[in-house]
Amino acid sequence: MSARSVEFIEAKEGDVNISGQVPHFTAFNTWAGQGAPQPPDEAAGLRHFTIELPSERDLRETADRLRGDGLTVTEAPGGFFVRNPSANRIHLTVSDDVGLPWSGPRSDVGRDSYAESKQPKKEKTQSMRAITLESFDSSPALHEVPTPQIAPNEVLVRVHASSVNPVDGAIAAGMLKDMVEHEFPIVLGRDYAGVVEQAGSDVRGISVGDEVFGFIPGMSPTVHAGSWAELIAVPESIVARKPTGVEFRAAGATPMAGITALSALDALGVSEGDTVLVVGANGGVGSFAVQLAANAGATVIAPALPEDEDYLRDLGVSEILPRGADIAAFVHERYPDGIEALLDLVSYAPEGFDTHAEVLKDDGRGASSLSAAGEGSGRHNVMAMPTQDNLERLGRMLEAGTLRVPIQNTYSLDQAGEALRALSTAHTQGKHTIQVA
Repeated sequence: MSARSVEFIEAKEGDVNISGQVPHFTAFNTWAGQGAPQPPDEAAGLRHFTIELPSERDLRETADRLRGDGLTVTEAPGGFFVRNPSANRIHLTVSDDVGLPWSGPRSDVGRDSYAESKQPKKEKTQSMRAITLESFDSSPALHEVPTPQIAPNEVLVRVHASSVNPVDGAIAAGMLKDMVEHEFPIVLGRDYAGVVEQAGSDVRGISVGDEVFGFIPGMSPTVHAGSWAELIAVPESIVARKPTGVEFRAAGATPMAGITALSALDALGVSEGDTVLVVGANGGVGSFAVQLAANAGATVIAPALPEDEDYLRDLGVSEILPRGADIAAFVHERYPDGIEALLDLVSYAPEGFDTHAEVLKDDGRGASSLSAAGEGSGRHNVMAMPTQDNLERLGRMLEAGTLRVPIQNTYSLDQAGEALRALSTAHTQGKHTIQVA
């Protein structure tokens, strides 16, 4: 099929096609050539704009043809996203106003009356800022994307704060690409705290205006949605009211790491008189786990660098072991019969976990947040579940002040890439937070 020219005009106020903050263009003839649709001159330098096509059939054929040319084409609200050779991000969609009886740029004469009489009105296509990953080969960056539309069981939350978790770095680095389907563009981020702006028709326990917090599972079921965005759509089942008196920044830093720590301590059954070794105590999960164990009356020991000692003792660690030393030998020297519990937050394989587990008594219990505990009596692989019960339990602790949120650094939304790098390259004490609003 030979290429045909595509004519564009920018939508003006009063047109039936307005896209809010996203520059919007109309395609009068179906694109049918080689390579990606090219932007009009008016779009020079823009990172994101919309091209409208006359029909659903044209939309599908265009998307298939672009895929055949080797371009990245992904499903998007109302159509598809395309990355063209100029690195523009193009939203292909269908317009009720395309194919009007003009062969060139439209004249003002009769335009509005024709559109109003023959075409249904379209709502504005709203956009928002979000940190997205466009492909496995791209880096996280701030983009304009369409705002999410809520389902009947969902709420629309305007995000005020979030935080960085190791899973965010794993997704950005493509470490999960062979484990789970990825649906691009991917919005990064898991934790959120914000204010409800809309509630679906089936939502009963949460209302517009409520301050809420929670986290979005990393695979639900694909890697796609995230919280590093101005607005997110979240099922009511994984939303809870933000604890009273707790700032958004702290609430947005807690859900995933805090619930992981709670799940680990529940699995270990830590109680008064127990001795617990926490490996990775200075990280986000570790910082919460130390507090929970100490609050339960346990003696907490942890390997750490000298600069971590004051930080960890303030959280509740009783004894600091030299990081990098033979941990099992140090523990057995101090506790010849072994200790009751181990929380390993750093080992990625059972071999590493087994090395640390040498400190345990014969009936000791061990837990891993990285699926490294293996199988056997007293071994537990734990993960965070963002249920309302878990969130409300966490919220009560935050509200009572029995669980503190140590924040190392705060980054703006457009600095989220820097926050990711800090988590993987800099020495961590607590949480790195993202201020969205």
